[in-house]
Amino acid sequence: VVFVGACFAVFWGTVFPVISEAVRGVKITVGPPFFNSVNVPIFLFLLFLTGVGPLVAWRKSSPQHLRKIFLKPTIVMVVTFVALYLFGIHHFYALLSFSLGAFVVATIVSEFHRGALARRKTHQESYFLALYRLIERNKRRYGGYIVHFAIVVIFFGVTGAAFDKEVELNLKEGESQQVGAYQVVYKGHSTGQDAHKQWLRTTLQLKKHGQIIKNIHPQRNLYLAQQQPTTEVAVYSTPVEDFYVVLVGVDDKTNAASFKVYLKPLVSLVWFGGMILTIGTLICLLPGVQDRKKFTPAQRKTARAAKTVHS
Repeated sequence: VVFVGACFAVFWGTVFPVISEAVRGVKITVGPPFFNSVNVPIFLFLLFLTGVGPLVAWRKSSPQHLRKIFLKPTIVMVVTFVALYLFGIHHFYALLSFSLGAFVVATIVSEFHRGALARRKTHQESYFLALYRLIERNKRRYGGYIVHFAIVVIFFGVTGAAFDKEVELNLKEGESQQVGAYQVVYKGHSTGQDAHKQWLRTTLQLKKHGQIIKNIHPQRNLYLAQQQPTTEVAVYSTPVEDFYVVLVGVDDKTNAASFKVYLKPLVSLVWFGGMILTIGTLICLLPGVQDRKKFTPAQRKTARAAKTVHS
């Protein structure tokens, strides 16, 4: 139902301009604000269900049981919300996303922890051995939990868009300007040409807390055969944020260069979450103990004999 609602919102926003033009003769377009205002709450609810769904037994969960399994994750969610607010994050949807993500992570960790403790008690194993064998014997269940954790990480990465910064710079050689935690110093430009293109290359020095981090080189090219201009974006990436610089142009009279700077936090979490998602999916796809038990000893013997014949 949640996915259907999201699909309908996207569909309606896409076809609404066509419908409005056909009915009223005026084409009314909708942009990103519409899709964000509709889909963000839907996907936050989906994030909430990611934590709730796996822990609620169908028609078997009493109020006492629900209170027991959700008390600690709920406390984690509330503490996360308050802590982030006190640290200066006041964007409501971002607060909600991080808090719900903490709730989901807490439910996942509690499931792994409870399962490992139960196995350690019954099999007299060490905690980490019990955890390993728990996953090994229940690959689909715990692989699914890993997939859910990956979804939370991806949500965190997407939530970083709430703190994106876009700044336009106009700097003469030697001048600098602060962008977020970075000081951007314009060091000059150069031009050149080869058989295929002409280029205009600039050099920017990035500093943080007074320390030089890196020189980056946003560039514009003009391909001679097609007379087609292109832009090479300079990128500086860290696990926390990505820093993009686009060269707009250089004024020949003043030698001042114009840039557009984009500071995008938490982008790396999207890629990291994708890797975790792949790992969780692979664990789910591996045959588990129950799958192997579906075959009788005679069937396994026949399969081995057939394999020997074919080899």
